[in-house]
Amino acid sequence: GFGHLDVGLVLTKKVTGLFPQTKYYYRVQAYNTGGTSSYSNVISLTTLSNVITFSVTRDSLSLPADSGSQVTFQISANVNWTITADSSWLSVTPSSGHDNETITVTTKSPNNTNHDRITKLFIVDTYGDSLIVVVVQDFATAVRDFGFSKNIKITPNPVANTVTISLKDMSRRITDLMLVNIFGKVVYKLHGKQLDTDALKIDVATLPEGIYLLGLEVGKDVVVRKIVVNHSFWH
Repeated sequence: GFGHLDVGLVLTKKVTGLFPQTKYYYRVQAYNTGGTSSYSNVISLTTLSNVITFSVTRDSLSLPADSGSQVTFQISANVNWTITADSSWLSVTPSSGHDNETITVTTKSPNNTNHDRITKLFIVDTYGDSLIVVVVQDFATAVRDFGFSKNIKITPNPVANTVTISLKDMSRRITDLMLVNIFGKVVYKLHGKQLDTDALKIDVATLPEGIYLLGLEVGKDVVVRKIVVNHSFWH
């Protein structure tokens, strides 16, 4: 039968706590000091599924080296989303939306190696009913990284507390290190003698979970690697 709820002196009432994909029936009745009215006609409705759907038509993009190059992809979703880029040479429009949308990724500056640059899409976080998506540059196409990234070992990755960075070539030394979050903020930085060790250890225990970019300078080589901070991960 019907459950009774006195909602007071209102013209509308928001009903919460309903189950997904369930049919509900409603009727209303008015009252005052003069008495109580008859019930209204019964109306019914079925709640929507609470399953979040989100997909992209491609998870890897190849952007020509020239400034102003563009690549598009489509988002299909039933949830609010926000999209951003991790690199200053990228712009993404639109930056937010709901449901389906065509996304345009544009290069804001040329690649000085004259090679195409590869980016990948990651769903990195949720906030309420929204998804945050980031366009991340693939480390293999970082500027002046001519395969040297294979000489760098990063363990564990994903990391919960402490990540260790070491070089396979013991004759080389890291001269600069920078850890940047997806919004472009530098959260950790070392330079010069602070890096004079065979194995660097970085404490990430206090950092929020998500994707970070680790930038390393080893002489004339520059390497960018992706680190995932996940505090529930144990190596």
